[in-house]
Amino acid sequence: IVNRCQGQTAKMQIQNHLLTNPRPRHYTEGMVVMFIRFMRLLTSYNWEPTLVRFEHKPLGLEKNYGKGFGCKVEFGAESTSIFSSKAKWEQAINVAQSPVHAMIQQVLELADQIGNGTTKAKVAVLVPRLLATGNANATHIAAIMKLSSRTLQRKLADEGTTLKQIINEARELVVKEQLKLGHSRGDQLAKLLGYSDASAASRFVKTRTGTTSRDLKR
Repeated sequence: IVNRCQGQTAKMQIQNHLLTNPRPRHYTEGMVVMFIRFMRLLTSYNWEPTLVRFEHKPLGLEKNYGKGFGCKVEFGAESTSIFSSKAKWEQAINVAQSPVHAMIQQVLELADQIGNGTTKAKVAVLVPRLLATGNANATHIAAIMKLSSRTLQRKLADEGTTLKQIINEARELVVKEQLKLGHSRGDQLAKLLGYSDASAASRFVKTRTGTTSRDLKR
């Protein structure tokens, strides 16, 4: 990224050094989106682009780009660039108060937690964070821990447990929390438990707790 100021406008020119020619348009757009999101987070949402320009032609309807980027978007430019006001670009940033700081802290805390202890303890830290994303499975967890799925399962077996058991224990805690709140719909509960459909979540709740999903709504 090369930053230049022109009067009261700051221009950030994106230089893509990929060797492929032509450069992938979706990669370029994704890079710009990531930069804009990071700047918004870093400034506690006190920064916005005023204009985005791409060298390539649009991948979809041009009117949809304005909604996604939050500003006017132009195509066929000499370079891919992001424009914002100079004042916004030069503003002082309180990193400790920005969402980025909280995110970094969470990542560091998670890294510390999964860096120590038994395999079971590490998996027990990861599963609650992955349930609602649908990624609480052997393949994804093993990848995070830099293990093969088979090695992960073997290590857990050596410690007298299984991934399924750890996942079910985490799901039970979610159900108990929802019982306290008493306002989770079937589809919401299914997502929280990592299921793709409400009926599977309902069966889990009934089997493991003796409670029906309907009881959660009372």
